[in-house]
Amino acid sequence: MTGVFREKLNGLHLTVRGRNDAAIAAVATAMTDGAGLRAVAVGSGGSLASAHFLATCRRDVSPRPTQVETPLDFVLGTEDLSDAQVWLFTGRGDNPDILAAVEACRTRGAREVRLITSNPAAQALKEIAVAPNSTGHVFPVADEKDGFLSTHSLVATVAGLLLATDRAVDPFGAGDRGGAFEAALAERLRPAAGFFDRHAIEALDAEDALILLADPALRAAAVTIETSIWETALSPVQRTDLRNFAHGRHVWLARRGTRSLVLALTTDLTADIWSELSGAFPEVTRTAALHYGTGGRFAAAIAIVDALAVVGAIGDAHGVDPGKPGAGPFAKAVYEGRGLVTTSSRLNPAVRHKIEARRRFDQPADLPDDLDAEYAIMMDRLAEAAFRAVVLDYDGTIVHTHDRFVLPSAGIVEQFVRLLEHGVRLGIATGRGGSAGERLRDVIPARLMQNVVMGYYNGGYVQPLNIDIRDTPPPASDVMDRMREWLEAIGLPTEARISPVQISIDFAALADPGLFMARLRNAPLVIAGDIVLARSMHSVDIIPKTSSKLRVIEYIQQRLHVPDAAMLRVGDSGHPVGNDFDLLGKPFGLSVDQVCHRPDVCWSLFGANLRGPDALLRILQAAVPSPDATFRLDIASLRGPIRM
Repeated sequence: MTGVFREKLNGLHLTVRGRNDAAIAAVATAMTDGAGLRAVAVGSGGSLASAHFLATCRRDVSPRPTQVETPLDFVLGTEDLSDAQVWLFTGRGDNPDILAAVEACRTRGAREVRLITSNPAAQALKEIAVAPNSTGHVFPVADEKDGFLSTHSLVATVAGLLLATDRAVDPFGAGDRGGAFEAALAERLRPAAGFFDRHAIEALDAEDALILLADPALRAAAVTIETSIWETALSPVQRTDLRNFAHGRHVWLARRGTRSLVLALTTDLTADIWSELSGAFPEVTRTAALHYGTGGRFAAAIAIVDALAVVGAIGDAHGVDPGKPGAGPFAKAVYEGRGLVTTSSRLNPAVRHKIEARRRFDQPADLPDDLDAEYAIMMDRLAEAAFRAVVLDYDGTIVHTHDRFVLPSAGIVEQFVRLLEHGVRLGIATGRGGSAGERLRDVIPARLMQNVVMGYYNGGYVQPLNIDIRDTPPPASDVMDRMREWLEAIGLPTEARISPVQISIDFAALADPGLFMARLRNAPLVIAGDIVLARSMHSVDIIPKTSSKLRVIEYIQQRLHVPDAAMLRVGDSGHPVGNDFDLLGKPFGLSVDQVCHRPDVCWSLFGANLRGPDALLRILQAAVPSPDATFRLDIASLRGPIRM
């Protein structure tokens, strides 16, 4: 082997020798501290192998899963990352895709971010430095001109992760395997090293297919081979595991067995599987195997080194230098394309939340695609409005659902009082009965209660807060009496809460909530439309069609004598089957948890990053009262960073 690639391989031991002990110690601490979190490892190209190697190492430190993704996977993801430690891997740290991933860490609310690069001047490091809960680590290389395949960056990262994991597993151990890894690396990369069937590898023709079967513990090495061979156009290659290949992919060998090489990377757990497979192959199919004993992290690191040697051997056979394979004139435009950066910048937390809801409920494709534009319109509308009232759901919004019988927090009560003292009206639209009023009368001063409107039983009974509905209950309802009789006939749970205008059933009281809901939806009065079902996160409320949380809005407008008075509405169950769907389906409807598919209403300002009463408090704190008994929202404060 000669040329640039051989030059890079010859100097790899110097990169291992020059390892950054401080960075290794810091990564070891991060692995230990993050052991209780799930992890997401992100990388592209050769750095994807580093991400997979982290997953291999982390299994020895943490029982939590490590998910490996490309930057595109990561940027387009919508799941909440507040319980995740995110690891970003990049060689030089300047490519647009990793910068897009850095931005996505912020908008997806990552609990902690660790970026590993070989370039101390990386742009990604600069962006991480100003991001909350984010740290950069530099694993230096001996040769900054790393070559097309970035071999030094890969080996620096592999060595750093290997030694960091050793420290995390045994922080007081006397051994440092850096020297052992350096020695093994030098041995494996000798031109005459005989650890693999060089004849079989070098016989791979450029038109032959390389089928790469790998033990999961050796996935990082398999990714290194696959990525390097594709990037240098040495041969068509397909990577899978030893048993997934058996499910149909063997047809390739039946038709193209003479033009294929099957290379297996095995451990003690998969060697017999490989023996069984290869013994069944057609005689004309060429095979080779590399075995790595127990498949521990040291062996997995050595397998990555071997992967580089395999790539070099194939390059030699084809007369191609993998370190300088000859990229096309369009390569720069492809590599430096900023499409993912643009996409990431559009996906703020609120837009991600909306996309997630749209996917979840699988809404029609004719809805507007430009959600970031719809978000901007919604925010402009909020900024321009002068609100005369704020109307809120109770459970999941004012109080956490799991603590729904405690008093609202002191911070939320303080904001209620502040707005009420400025003449702003407060409406509560709740599925509860009188308990919500009882709690609020404990914390709202009596002088302000006349400006608080309670919409009990999902708006089925509307009264001012100073009216105790234990003394003034709602009138009887013939349709609800008939519905109760039907429920009793099919088996109404004894825990059901029954009032003249609502029957509430906690899902926890049902042996089979799904079956019960299916029967309930087929009730004659429900089918006829006389009864409607309002669901929250923990229960279903059975109410007459005349009940609606919107009645709270109407009641306040009538008392103000302003039929079009602007009101801020906040709830937590805005999805299509939630009991806040109608309330939040008008202008100025905001959710502090579940949103719907509709592009113009029911947005969450903070996405999944801030929910429930914490999100409500942030919204209320942004309310700026005016002398005319209205308030406006300080939009700039709502767009500021979220402090977890």
